[in-house]
Amino acid sequence: MVAGLALLLAAVGIYSVLSYIVRGRSREIGIRDPSDPLTLAAVAGTMTIDSLLASLVPAYRAIRLDPIKILRAE
Repeated sequence: MVAGLALLLAAVGIYSVLSYIVRGRSREIGIRDPSDPLTLAAVAGTMTIDSLLASLVPAYRAIRLDPIKILRAE
């Protein structure tokens, strides 16, 4: 129950902050060319590389774990 409420509050907070930022930058967003393929490809590539790098360290740590040691520790 409390976790669900925390999740709801976090979602509302993120929505509110992003909505505020978009409202403040609407003129800047309107000036940009929305179909610039080079920019869209650069953003997509950057986000892909960022997500891969962000998941690389936890995946490496998970691979190095010894299942027997983990099961014996519990």
